[in-house]
Amino acid sequence: MNKSYCYKKNKKNGGYTLLFAMLTAALVLGVAVFILSVSRGQYILSATARESSLAVYASDSGIECGSFAIRSTILSTTTAGVGSAGTISCGSNAIGITASAYSTPGNYPNLINGTAYTATVSFPLGNSSDNTSCAVLTIIKGISSVGNPDPVTIIESRGYNICNNSNPIGPIVDNPLTVERALVLSHVGQE
Repeated sequence: MNKSYCYKKNKKNGGYTLLFAMLTAALVLGVAVFILSVSRGQYILSATARESSLAVYASDSGIECGSFAIRSTILSTTTAGVGSAGTISCGSNAIGITASAYSTPGNYPNLINGTAYTATVSFPLGNSSDNTSCAVLTIIKGISSVGNPDPVTIIESRGYNICNNSNPIGPIVDNPLTVERALVLSHVGQE
């Protein structure tokens, strides 16, 4: 009789260990899923910040190229004719600049008698020709219609992190990872 009593007692308490093991495993799995989710979010955030930085750097480099173009003899006059305005060396290649009449109202409605110069600059990243960033430059030179009729120069640079390196050079707009960042530099008065 004593043996059967022990058997019933062990059978009665036998499931608690399994229940405790399952609860512990579920808790560890939940913590692991949480850590994985947070890590994935941090990875996506850091990758997005990297791509945004590349676009900002390209835009800033475009502003520098535009400033160089203005200081060069190519764009030293206030207005120019329509068509090819020459080339400048910036980045890794010579950049062709085209000129067109700036029509108001545009992004800058207070300009009159303006000329818009446009160019696209490619900036290779490292030694790979596949990884390039670029900037689309718009340089507007005109006369302000507000207050005194002073000469106005505006450099608008739109930087992109992913660009096509072949002709025509420019951003790959159908890629969902393409990031655009823009900088604008304006100068009023004589240069």
